[in-house]
Amino acid sequence: MNTIFNVLVPMIMIAGIGYLSAIHKKMDLSTIANFIIYISGPALAFSMLADHPFYPGKFFIMASAAVVVILGTGLILKLTSKWSRVKVSPAFYLPVMFMNSGNIGFPVAMLAIGYSALSFASIYNLVNVIIIFSLGIFIISPKSSRFKFLRIPFIYAAMAGLLISLFHIELPRFLSSPIDLLGQTTIPLSLFMVGYKLRSSVLRPEQIKLAFLASFLRIGLGFLLALAFIKLFNIEGVVAQVIMILSTTPAAIMNIAIAQENSVETDFLATTITISTLLSIITIPLVLWFIF
Repeated sequence: MNTIFNVLVPMIMIAGIGYLSAIHKKMDLSTIANFIIYISGPALAFSMLADHPFYPGKFFIMASAAVVVILGTGLILKLTSKWSRVKVSPAFYLPVMFMNSGNIGFPVAMLAIGYSALSFASIYNLVNVIIIFSLGIFIISPKSSRFKFLRIPFIYAAMAGLLISLFHIELPRFLSSPIDLLGQTTIPLSLFMVGYKLRSSVLRPEQIKLAFLASFLRIGLGFLLALAFIKLFNIEGVVAQVIMILSTTPAAIMNIAIAQENSVETDFLATTITISTLLSIITIPLVLWFIF
């Protein structure tokens, strides 16, 4: 519990600063969203991959797990929507499908398992973010160009980082330092946006209920799909533990950035991110108890 509080409390504090800032200062969040999508996010992807060794076997297992959990969740929502004939808003898919596998999953996995968990977690997180910036954008903006995601530098930054890692290239410090610093701003800025949007959010009671539902589905479906994946393919040890931890993290904070850029229900997303993050104070210890 101490570990979880050490991870979550700083996040809540940064979001709180965003909330308080909205009271006293009007800001253009589109500028912050563009900075995250086109500058700091790609820098984070590059640093995350370039700083970790690349192992093809690990990459395949962890990437497959991420794809199964993310796309499986989306497919379940789609089929349920068709079966029940209830139209699901595009904004509902994002917080349910995409998890906060980075700034919550990383520290929890590292402190619960050890530093060796990070090489597995980085691959899972990479796939998660790539799908956010491709399929995620298409989900909330289906009328835009199908190739819009190709204009997002995140994918190219990730590929560059992967090549750096694959060929064991060591960048000079004067190049790696500014990239690392830019990448480190991604999560704080995203959290700031969440808090800022919460202050201006005006949600109907039924929307708040939907935010709670999305939060439970994010963690619950993530748990069930991850468990099915590791049982089906007989995955054990550290790999299985990392998959379970990352798959059950709350809604991805970066959802707010792509939603802001595309003007899609950011109030609902901010509320869902907050609720699922607070809910994880209870669910993460339960998941850790289950896997250990």
